[in-house]
Amino acid sequence: MDPERGRFRSFLLTCARNFLANWRDRGRALKRGGDSEVIGLDSLESGHQAPASGRTADPEFLFEKHWALTLLGRVMKQLENEQSAAGSLARFRLLQGYLTEANSGLRYQEAAERLEMTPQAVRTAVYRLRHRFGELLRMEVRQTLSRPEDLEAELRFLLEAVAS
Repeated sequence: MDPERGRFRSFLLTCARNFLANWRDRGRALKRGGDSEVIGLDSLESGHQAPASGRTADPEFLFEKHWALTLLGRVMKQLENEQSAAGSLARFRLLQGYLTEANSGLRYQEAAERLEMTPQAVRTAVYRLRHRFGELLRMEVRQTLSRPEDLEAELRFLLEAVAS
């Protein structure tokens, strides 16, 4: 793919959209029973349920959300590998929940006791992990862009996709 023609994510989304449109058209062909309702074998045991509706059933939405979660997962794995190489894997595993969740001071106290650190040292460690996570995320997203000036817009899009 030519980087000058746009984002890789957009290319994949277009490919997926075309594939789904062709698949839907083939499935609707009358000679293949296109006027019949298809019920999967899995749903027979649990009872037939209505298909999902609204935005959560939108293939584009599902693709974008999956893309964002995959990207965040890759960044988290990179950070974990870095911490492991530095000999801080146990500390990382205990503190990684603070990267994505808002935790109260009490939990910092609990983490401090388990790590034999002060609560302030835990806050500092979490701050540093968050900062490094942000750096790795920016590097990962930057690799998917053809124009560096699109980075902030792509990060906003990524966060919106995860939040919805």
